[in-house]
Amino acid sequence: MQDELLAQVATTHPPAASHRDAARAAVPAAVRSAARSGAGVSAVLWGALYTLAAFTGQRFSTVTVATDWQFAPLDALSAHPLRSVWYLHVQPPLWNLVVGVLGRWSPFSLALSLQLVMLASGMVLAGSIASLLRAMGLGRRWVVVVTLVATANTGVLMYGFLPLYELPVAALLALTVCLATRRSTRMHAVVAVSLVGTAVAMTRSLYHPTWFVLVLALVMWTHRSSLSRRVIMAAVLVPLVVIGGWSLKNQVLFGESSLSSWSGMNLLRSVEPAIAPTELAALREDGTISDVAVVGHFEPYSRYESVMPPCSPTHRDVVLTEALRYPAPTAGNPEPLPSPNFNYECFLPVFDQAGSDALALIRARPGAWFTARLWAINNWFCAPTEREPSNSAVVDALNKVSSVALVAVAHPTTPSSWKAYPGLMSPHRTPISLVLIIATFVVMVAGTRHLWRLLRSKADNAARSLVIALAAVITGWTFVVGVVGELGEQERFRNMTDPIVIAVAAAIVIQWWVGRGPSRLRQRLRPTTTVPVAALVLIAGLVIVGVRQGPPAQSVIAAAAAGQPTLASLASGSPTTVGSSDDNPPSGIGFFDTSTDAPPPSTEAPATTTTVAMPAPACHHIVHLGDSNLGLSLGMFRDVYARAGLDPVLDFANGRGATQAADGGSSAVQAVAQHQHDVPTDRRCWVVALSDVDAMESARDNIDPATSIQLIADAIGGEPTTWVTPVLASATSAWTLQASTAYNLALLRVASEHPNITVVDWQDEALQHLDMFLSDGIHYQAPMYLLLTHAVITHLAAVWDLQQ
Repeated sequence: MQDELLAQVATTHPPAASHRDAARAAVPAAVRSAARSGAGVSAVLWGALYTLAAFTGQRFSTVTVATDWQFAPLDALSAHPLRSVWYLHVQPPLWNLVVGVLGRWSPFSLALSLQLVMLASGMVLAGSIASLLRAMGLGRRWVVVVTLVATANTGVLMYGFLPLYELPVAALLALTVCLATRRSTRMHAVVAVSLVGTAVAMTRSLYHPTWFVLVLALVMWTHRSSLSRRVIMAAVLVPLVVIGGWSLKNQVLFGESSLSSWSGMNLLRSVEPAIAPTELAALREDGTISDVAVVGHFEPYSRYESVMPPCSPTHRDVVLTEALRYPAPTAGNPEPLPSPNFNYECFLPVFDQAGSDALALIRARPGAWFTARLWAINNWFCAPTEREPSNSAVVDALNKVSSVALVAVAHPTTPSSWKAYPGLMSPHRTPISLVLIIATFVVMVAGTRHLWRLLRSKADNAARSLVIALAAVITGWTFVVGVVGELGEQERFRNMTDPIVIAVAAAIVIQWWVGRGPSRLRQRLRPTTTVPVAALVLIAGLVIVGVRQGPPAQSVIAAAAAGQPTLASLASGSPTTVGSSDDNPPSGIGFFDTSTDAPPPSTEAPATTTTVAMPAPACHHIVHLGDSNLGLSLGMFRDVYARAGLDPVLDFANGRGATQAADGGSSAVQAVAQHQHDVPTDRRCWVVALSDVDAMESARDNIDPATSIQLIADAIGGEPTTWVTPVLASATSAWTLQASTAYNLALLRVASEHPNITVVDWQDEALQHLDMFLSDGIHYQAPMYLLLTHAVITHLAAVWDLQQ
């Protein structure tokens, strides 16, 4: 009886150790393993940093879902995700499927749903990087430190605030390497790699099925001793059914068996920007290329329609029958601009012709192709920065930390010939990262060595060798394909491999130092001492960066309130400040009043104008070229021109510059050529309201803005032209007042050499109304657009003979 009672007491009140054992048993083994390895800590820290950035002002933007080329039209994708994805041919389907399913069935808004996906992707990325570092033999504290450097720098973190697939693909790539070293009886490593690798290939066209075969073959070779027929069949069957089945679907529906139909257009973009327009025209005349190459890459279908055979879609789904897509109006953008739908079925023959033209250009101008490859390599190693302006103090601090941690240094001098063709596709001259250059070299050299060891079955540590070899295969593939076949998006490509490259290279260097460094220093350089030393170095670097950059101004308005002189006033030699309350208003950049006793600009005249030395030209057909600001004031300009009895052609494109435009729009040079053909020459005059993007990129890349201005002026020729100066007012991004002022000074120089060009000093007028700028420092509130239209029409009436 006593024994039974004691047994009952023991059962009811187990010892404390039994409580601990029970609690430990309740925690899944995977969670305990992640906590021990540092993967769980790294994932939680990444998630906390991302959440902190979001709650301190970093916005998640969904604009790109409705405008980016990779997406099917959003309204159709959200209403019928499965059907819309079935008819997708420009991209592998997985990311479009994710967006469509969330838009259709998620209980949350699309923005919140996508942000949760990005949060999860970032945490998976951090956890996977930490796990592969442990597989390489790194200690837990080192794992956490290296993982944060590799995954929480600005370039990686900021992609978490855009609905693009870069961060999810980076997570999948890291997970592929992580799973390749796993030991589990539930699912063989080869099968796990097959599943995740298939997801990568079905998300990003850069990772062609050939890449997947290379990765899977390497993993199967490493695990060959444990492979069974069942495992091999499962690993091969997954990609065969998914990738092969989708390719077969594309072949049946569109006659294209690839996962992405626009590879030919990408190839054209890789070489065409490095060839001058005059050379392209000559090659077209001798029959080397078609008109498609002359029109350019990724233009709206209307630009190709006249140079291609007649086309009608054979399918009826809206994702294939609409050449343009129209984003839904929002409170901030009540009249959104349409953008090309590159999934439009009639683009298929255009893509094929673009590929043929690209190959012809490479054969005819191999030097230009090689130069473009140098541009691409140059762009590859530019230091990552935030893609969008941020109001978050956390992101601002993180950007400075990243610059120090990745050792961002000034860009070296490049050949002067590289300045010939400014634009998005041209070589960037932003700071380069020494860490990324060295890390890439270390990974490729070490990866080649360990790959050879694996193939010869002589690896001392198979798991470590497999991680390094896979890192080299992934990095090498991304670099070669991203440089050889593309131009302009190298930063996006590299961003997907940055975490793996930085982490693996850091682990190699740390382990080399611990194993071979001087013994006395080796004993001192442990995480407990190294991390504080690294923190002190980082703080010193931040101080240096802060001293060089000066105190950050939150806005131009804040600078004005502090009474700081602006570049505009300094350029004119005047001590006035933006928003000054003195009797004399800001003098702008002094374009036209060169005498010291010139009267101040009248507050009644919206803009200063030049004195015309020639007789006033007669103008009736007005070709008005602009960017997004024209799109936002389209109705106002249409009404103003109508009241003046003029015949206007209003042509705008987002992000338009001399040789580029966003969202598939036509560049300024291309638009000029089109309207010279379409608009009657009699009494034809031009209004050029460009270019914010050229001003920003010229300042960012240290290019003389006169180059892009001269391209537009030469394209127009000697016809009457009025040029509206751009004005930028951001102090938290590259769209700065300094950039627009430098552009406008260059514009004045070019205009002085062309008697047909007059200038509207819109910057001078706009700086008197800083409260009317939106937060991006580029666009305005509605009353400001009324001032802009009034400034332009007043100037035209003063310098031209406007005829009804």
